Amino acid sequence: MSKNAGCGLVIFATIIAIIGTIAINNWNPYPFMEKTGLDKAAVSIVNNKYESSHPDKDRTPKDIHANEINYHDTNSIYYDKHKAEKAKNFYSLSSSYMNNGDTSKAIRLLKRSAKLDNVLAQKELGKILVSGMGVKKDFQKGINWLEQSAAKGNIESQYYLGNIYYFGNGVEKNLSEAISWYDMGAQQGDALSQFSLSICYLELDEGAKNERTVYWMNESAKQGCEKAQNVLGEWYLFGYGVEKNMIKAALLTYKAKEKGVQEAINTWEKYELSKYYHAFTGDGVLVDVEGNTYKTVKIGNQEWMAENLQVTRYQNGDHIQCIEDDRKWERTKTGAYCFYGDDSDKTVLYNWYAVNDNRKLAPEGWRIPTQNDWQLLKDYLGDQSAEKLKSTVGWKDDRNGNDYYGFAAFPFGVRTSNSYYMHEGIFTSFWSSDAVIDNNKAKNTIYDLNISVYFENIYQGTCYKTCGNSVRCIKKESVK
Repeated sequence: MSKNAGCGLVIFATIIAIIGTIAINNWNPYPFMEKTGLDKAAVSIVNNKYESSHPDKDRTPKDIHANEINYHDTNSIYYDKHKAEKAKNFYSLSSSYMNNGDTSKAIRLLKRSAKLDNVLAQKELGKILVSGMGVKKDFQKGINWLEQSAAKGNIESQYYLGNIYYFGNGVEKNLSEAISWYDMGAQQGDALSQFSLSICYLELDEGAKNERTVYWMNESAKQGCEKAQNVLGEWYLFGYGVEKNMIKAALLTYKAKEKGVQEAINTWEKYELSKYYHAFTGDGVLVDVEGNTYKTVKIGNQEWMAENLQVTRYQNGDHIQCIEDDRKWERTKTGAYCFYGDDSDKTVLYNWYAVNDNRKLAPEGWRIPTQNDWQLLKDYLGDQSAEKLKSTVGWKDDRNGNDYYGFAAFPFGVRTSNSYYMHEGIFTSFWSSDAVIDNNKAKNTIYDLNISVYFENIYQGTCYKTCGNSVRCIKKESVK
C-alpha cells in the first residue's frame, strides 16, 4: 500500500469517527414529524425538556455497545415515561391554542398527543371529529378515538359513545351497543351513566321495571342525579316496579324540584307531596341518602332517630370504606364502618373518623349529637333512664327495658379499638361529636353514651377514635 493510500485511509477513518460522534451527541430518540405547520416555539417547548435529560446524551457508541442489553431495557422504560410526558405537554399546548382561538394548531397538537396514547386527547379529538368542530367531520375516525379513550377507562368517552348509539347520532340506533358503553361508566360510579343505563334497560324490557332497571336508577339517585331522583320519585309515588312509598316519593321529588326539574315541581304540587314531607307531628320518619327510612321520636325538646343509622355513604354520595380486616381497622385514620361480627344482617358500627368527616354522615337536616345533647336527654329522663330507652327484647337474662319513649336501644355490642367484637346482648354505645379535652388521651378519645344490661341509668363514657360504635342522630332544630 502506498504512503498516500495509507494517509487517505487514516483521514477517512477519522472523518467517520467524527461523524459518528456528532450523530450520537445530537441523537434524538423521539423524532417528530416534519412539515407539521406548527411554529418552532411549540415544538421546542416539548423537545427541549428531553434533549437535556436523556440518559444517553453524553454516551459514546462504545459505551452503548458495551452495555447493549442494559441500554435497551433502560431506554424502553425511559421512552414509556417520557412518551407520556410529551403527550401531556402536547395536550396542554393544544388547550392553550384552543383558548386563543387557533383551532387549527390546537387540533394538530391534539392529534400528536392522541397518537402518543394520551386518553384526554383521544377523547377531545374524537368529540371534535364526530361534531365537525373546526375540522371536516369524520365520524368513523372520531368513533375510533373515543373507543380508544373509553377502553382505557375514560368515563366521559364511555358516556359519549353510549349517547351516540342510544340516540342514533350519525349511526343506526343500537340499544345493545349503548348499554355496553353506559355499563362501563355505571360500573365506575358515574351517575349519568347509571341513569342512562336504567333507561336503556327500561326500553329493552318494554317498560317493565325489573331489578336491574330499579337498581341503576336508585344508584344514580343516591349520587344526586336530579333526573334519577325525579324518575325514581314517580316510581315510588305510583308503585311502578317498587313498593309504593309516599315518604320516599316526597323526599326524592323534593330533591329534584329543588334542583329546578320542572316535572318534579309539577308532581310536587299536583299530588300535594308537601304533606308527606313536612307534616310529621310527634313521631316522624326520615330518609337517608341511600333511601333507608328511620322512625323518629320526640323526647322533651329533642327529636331523635328511633333506629340506628345504617347508611354506607356520606351525605354527598361518596362511599364509606367497609373494613373487616382486624389490623386494617386498628390502623385506619379515615372513615370506616363494619357490621357487628362481619354479619351484614346486624347493625352498622362506625369509627369516629366517619362520624367526624366533613362530607357528613348524618342525613340532611340531622346531626351527630354533642356531649351536651346526651346530657340533656339524661336529665330529662331522670331515674331509670336506661330502662326507658332500652328495647323490650334482646337484652341478656331477660333484662329488657320498657322502651317508654320508643327510642328502642338494642344491645348490638361494639367493636373495640383492637378489633374485638364484644358485648352483644349486654351493651350498646352511641357516638357523640365531642373529643375529650381534659385528660392525657385528648387526641385519641371521644365521648360516647352507654347503655348496659347491668345499670339502671345511661351513662357517658369515653372511647378511642378507632372503636366501632352505633350512631343515633338528632334533628338539627333540637335544643343543644
